[in-house]
Amino acid sequence: LAFEALFLAHFVELGVKQITRQVTSDYETFTADGTGPFEKEASTNLSNVFNYNQDVTAGYLSYTLTTANNYSVKAGARCSERRANRKSWRIWSMAVGV
Repeated sequence: LAFEALFLAHFVELGVKQITRQVTSDYETFTADGTGPFEKEASTNLSNVFNYNQDVTAGYLSYTLTTANNYSVKAGARCSERRANRKSWRIWSMAVGV
């Protein structure tokens, strides 16, 4: 009973997010001399195909505790994973605030 009298409110929040991107580009290079017509560049050393795939998955959880005299303490954690063209990165973060 005494423990409950010290704390006024509890709040739990969580969320998730998913992003999927697929980008493909195929282009051609044209050149023109002065005011002449544009002509397709036959011998370019540039690649004309671009493929990019990205997936981002993220989630978070936070907990807020408010005391009877209006002080709040909030703790939370977040994790996100990013995958781009078969490479992967994972990031964890945690925080506590008053």
